[in-house]
Amino acid sequence: MIAICFAVIAVFEWRQCKDKPSGGQKAFWWFFSLMLVWNLAANFIPWWPNPIRLIMYLLGWM
Repeated sequence: MIAICFAVIAVFEWRQCKDKPSGGQKAFWWFFSLMLVWNLAANFIPWWPNPIRLIMYLLGWM
């Protein structure tokens, strides 16, 4: 469910950046694909770290 929410947000962002140069669009689609796969893996693979857990690991010492 979280992956779907991120995908919807990314589509709205794509609508804003679709008028920009093609280099920006390629970067957007690579980042979108990476984040979609990452979130899907975090939802279905128990040992895969989700983004919130990574943030907690990186910033948890603060």
